Amino acid sequence: MLISGGWDNTIQIWDIREGKSVGSIYGASISGDSLDYSKGTILTGSYRNKDQLQLWDLGERKLIETLDWGSNFDSAFIYGAQFSKNDGQYIIAGCVGNNQVRVFDRTQRNKAAFSIEGSSKGIYTVDFANNSSNFVFGGGEGIVYYMNLSNSGLF
Repeated sequence: MLISGGWDNTIQIWDIREGKSVGSIYGASISGDSLDYSKGTILTGSYRNKDQLQLWDLGERKLIETLDWGSNFDSAFIYGAQFSKNDGQYIIAGCVGNNQVRVFDRTQRNKAAFSIEGSSKGIYTVDFANNSSNFVFGGGEGIVYYMNLSNSGLF
């Protein structure tokens, strides 16, 4: 199985054995690297001024929840979103517009755990390390920031 998404407001579900899309979910307008999968759930980040960050049930092919970006949500155009790789407990997302990074805690009903603000240019990429709580983000400033959840004030 492979999933893809783009500007056409669909998530395509591909069966590589058949060489074609075997289903789709309507609703996400994906730009950049803002599509991820963990334990039956698809994460999408959309380049739009509302309902930017959403969780979808792959089996049911329907929306589970829209995450609350919080303040300045109407200028948070998502370019990168990802589940934490070691346990899927966290979601990280970066955006242009208000140029923020937010981390959400799935064990706390997907509430924003913290926000990184003040970038002078948009955030275009986010990534969690494979087996730790380390993460990176970067964007238009040409700087890659390396952080750890425990150093970010989350723990």
